[in-house]
Amino acid sequence: MQPPGGRNAPLAAASVCRNCAARLKTGQAGQIWFALDGDKSLNGRMNNGSLRLKAWLCGLFLVSFLASAKGETKVDFWHSYVPPTGVTHYSFQIANYKRGLFFGSCGPSTRSLCWQYDIDLTGPGPVYQKEQIGMRADLQPVNVVAGTIRVDSVRHQVVIDLRLQNTNSMAFPGNGTYPFKRLK
Repeated sequence: MQPPGGRNAPLAAASVCRNCAARLKTGQAGQIWFALDGDKSLNGRMNNGSLRLKAWLCGLFLVSFLASAKGETKVDFWHSYVPPTGVTHYSFQIANYKRGLFFGSCGPSTRSLCWQYDIDLTGPGPVYQKEQIGMRADLQPVNVVAGTIRVDSVRHQVVIDLRLQNTNSMAFPGNGTYPFKRLK
């Protein structure tokens, strides 16, 4: 009996009963046939547990790439400072991340940066108009066309509702309500 796909079939894995596994061991040199249900491979080194574990890990690995990476947007590095002008400023970063398993230059990570803005608020607040809002993306200034940022110091939340300059004024991708923690 020939393996599925004929004698020149590529390397394959089959989930078959023990009787069929013995039949699948026939084939050309270099081809490895094994059963995921517990039979040993051609050389008898693999056991029941390692085959199941490898099959489970391969399945998990493939599913992790098929699943959509849900993201998160968060406010971070909230702090205040007083420059020589004497007016209090509040500064923070807002960033959006994808979640998943990512491999980068620094090794594996569980999140990947999509976009990030540095925001500087001038004055005591709690509501900041476009004239009191300074924004940067990739160290370049971003022009705020309209909108406000409201800071709720009691609930430790910031509500962002901005429109940025573009060919047509577009809504800021980070509009929404976010919790924040002050730096100590």
